[in-house]
Amino acid sequence: MKRIWVALFLLLFSLSFALSEFFLVKHSYQKHLDMLTVAEIYFSQKEYNDTYDQCKAVEESWDKNKKFLNVFLVHKQVEEVSQSLLTLKNQAKIKDEKAFLLTIDKTKRQLLSIKESELPNYENIL
Repeated sequence: MKRIWVALFLLLFSLSFALSEFFLVKHSYQKHLDMLTVAEIYFSQKEYNDTYDQCKAVEESWDKNKKFLNVFLVHKQVEEVSQSLLTLKNQAKIKDEKAFLLTIDKTKRQLLSIKESELPNYENIL
């Protein structure tokens, strides 16, 4: 009987850990996507100083979350987003419109890829 209780405890622990990971990644994705959208709006309105400040805020926020996300996610994906955010900040500083728009789209796709890799669907389970 003890084995059943231990097995149930471990199952519940694993399930709660997986759910917390899913919601943390989903929340992080949404938060950073919203911040990037604000930066894109600033850039389209040619408010370059605000764009730079927003990109810097996104990068700082990502760096804070990165430590925790590295526990759950593939480190390479997290580092790729970090690199894209750094590039984005530099492009906002030099006001390179074409490169900025390409990099912000790339960064959004990277964030989406991270989010989708954590979804509990058939491909991710197997």
